[in-house]
Amino acid sequence: MLVEIIFKGLYPDIDLKFLQEQLFNAKEVYFNYPEGNTSTSFVEVINTIRSEEYIDLVINTDTLNLRENIIPNVFINFGRDHEKADLLFFFNSDDLNGESDKKRFDNLKKWANEFRNYYSFNEVIGQAENSPKEEYFFHNEGYGKSYWDLIGPATE
Repeated sequence: MLVEIIFKGLYPDIDLKFLQEQLFNAKEVYFNYPEGNTSTSFVEVINTIRSEEYIDLVINTDTLNLRENIIPNVFINFGRDHEKADLLFFFNSDDLNGESDKKRFDNLKKWANEFRNYYSFNEVIGQAENSPKEEYFFHNEGYGKSYWDLIGPATE
């Protein structure tokens, strides 16, 4: 199943250092906006993010390290719209380590919350590709209906 992990926050509160590792491991980096921007180094990308009020940055990477779990072929999108910023990780959940869906998604939620806190995002949500906002596996405050549908009825 394809999943989206979406982080939301306020610019300039977000620590942009997360981009350094992603840019280093990228196989493709480009801006959808500003159009024609070919900046791909960390310094150039940060300068573009700081100098523009609206950006749309795309990073395709062969690997993403999620708590010692190497995820292949991850699509990353970072956007800024004035003071709002969003970060999207898009990948196949079958690439997550764990002997059960519960363990895979519990580990993913734990990583997402650590990442959210470390880089100063306000919110994180994990959901299936193109799911409605209310149908999610987890949010920074807990699990959603899609999580329980995936692993079975709640036993806690």
